[in-house]
Amino acid sequence: MFRQKGLSLIELMISIAVGLVLMTGVVQLFLGSRVTFETQQAVSRVQETGRMAIEFMAQDIRMAGYRGCSQNVEPVSNLEASTDYNYDFGFGNEIEGFSAGGTETHPLGAGVTPVAGSDILVIRSSGEDSVSIINKVPNNANFDVPGASNNECITGQDICEGDVVMLSDCSQAAIFRIANIASNNPINVVHSNANFPSGPRNMSPQLPMEFGSGAEIVKMVTSTYYVAPSTVNPGQTSLWKRQFGDSFELVEGVETMRLRYGEDTSGNGVPDTYRRHNVVSDWSRVGAVRIELLVRSETDGVLEEPQPYVFDGADVTPTDRRLRHVFINTIAVRNRLQ
Repeated sequence: MFRQKGLSLIELMISIAVGLVLMTGVVQLFLGSRVTFETQQAVSRVQETGRMAIEFMAQDIRMAGYRGCSQNVEPVSNLEASTDYNYDFGFGNEIEGFSAGGTETHPLGAGVTPVAGSDILVIRSSGEDSVSIINKVPNNANFDVPGASNNECITGQDICEGDVVMLSDCSQAAIFRIANIASNNPINVVHSNANFPSGPRNMSPQLPMEFGSGAEIVKMVTSTYYVAPSTVNPGQTSLWKRQFGDSFELVEGVETMRLRYGEDTSGNGVPDTYRRHNVVSDWSRVGAVRIELLVRSETDGVLEEPQPYVFDGADVTPTDRRLRHVFINTIAVRNRLQ
């Protein structure tokens, strides 16, 4: 009687075959789980990007044209008139639209290259910070405000030298640039027609109307939204915001943006026609903005085949296998709706 020692060749081959089958199953399960994970992650990132991008824009769109208690008062601008300053300092027009690329002039200047064909949105309003004047300095256009200055700014307020501000007592309003903030106590806000390093100066050293104690100074803000290449992730595009000459990359993954403007053509205070920027007849009658964003995944190869989509009413089939989603939302301009 012989005792078996080791394995026969047949048993070894069967064991290897069974092991290969099991390993194949494990590898397939791993690969399938990885594909599912990457797809779910891409979906989450795309949805998060779309929601954040629209929310960023919606906050400013809702506040376009906000002027506090002077909402029904047309401010008088003391700023030097020039087409070079229309975009950043044209506060008479609270909302405007443009398109990047082609021969159309846009407000970003030569130093910024937005994605060709994508839209550009310019929003103007007053800021959140305000300070009440104590009194007008006799015989000039300067004003005293309480507190102390810090690094050429009013302490605790986002109001500094060179800022464009609106001075209002709710019955009248004037727009001008602050020439200097003196570090006295109270602070002396200086208004003059001296030149600034950039941007317009005040046309006159005197304001067009008188203001007394209790009138408020608020900062005027111009925000520009556009789509441009990302500096964080090369090869990706992002939604950008520009304020006071500086650009900020908000969210990655926004491929392009299309905007339509709800214009009140009947005069009842309600938008009834949504138009592209180049056919808007009166920007002062725009009471809503319809945003359409195309957002894509960061990585290619997420999908098994190219994903067709509909953007701005057109069917599109991309050449890559990125995940894409179109986000559409309509935002009311609160200060223009009746």
